Amino acid sequence: MPNSPKITHVIFDFDGVVTDTETSYADAVTKALEKYDKKFNNHIKHGMMGRKTDESIKYVLEETELTDTVELEKFKKLYHDNFMKLLPKADPLPGAKELIKYLADQKLHLAISTGSGSEEFDVKKKKFEDVLDKFETIVLAGDDDEVKEGKPEPDAYQIPMKRFKIKPESPDKVLVFEDSINGVQAALKAGCKVVFVPQEKFKPDNWEEMISEIKPKCSEIIKSLEEFDPEVFGLPPIK
Repeated sequence: MPNSPKITHVIFDFDGVVTDTETSYADAVTKALEKYDKKFNNHIKHGMMGRKTDESIKYVLEETELTDTVELEKFKKLYHDNFMKLLPKADPLPGAKELIKYLADQKLHLAISTGSGSEEFDVKKKKFEDVLDKFETIVLAGDDDEVKEGKPEPDAYQIPMKRFKIKPESPDKVLVFEDSINGVQAALKAGCKVVFVPQEKFKPDNWEEMISEIKPKCSEIIKSLEEFDPEVFGLPPIK
């Protein structure tokens, strides 16, 4: 990226970027909707990704025309119970730990920003105990009062930028790894550079149409963190 400011800070979305919890989310919602004879699809999946839990559930109920017949809290509990049973099975995604260690070795400032609350994150982080100390700050939007609005609003990326021990000189020196359209929009609104890592299995039929506005604004679009090329951002190659 010629004439681009050097990256000094990196923020990872967690679900679907670092750990394969998006599969657990999808399975939990699918099972909850079955009770009401409704079906889950990838269009709904991308609409709910990145949002706070209540916002996601509200979106699901609207898209499945259940808003007037199912209480949000009732559906939320059904979904949550399903999700917490599935969550321990979620594994790190390919290349995630290696990339985290590499970026830390480059003396970059690292953060996690996730829509999860502490109950969920306490389970998710168990398979990442060996790299959690690489992160200066972890923002759990589900519990964090400073995160007023979920993605696609920029709060989830503005807050970690404020909490770094050494603040970035400008948002365009911050690189965000995201797997959702809502998350990419949030990072772009915050002024950050974005590497978009969408999971193939969650792409709906009209995928190219859905990403038409954000695609040219992303610094990179890759299929896996294993494909990340640090030299694009002026960093040395991963050995």
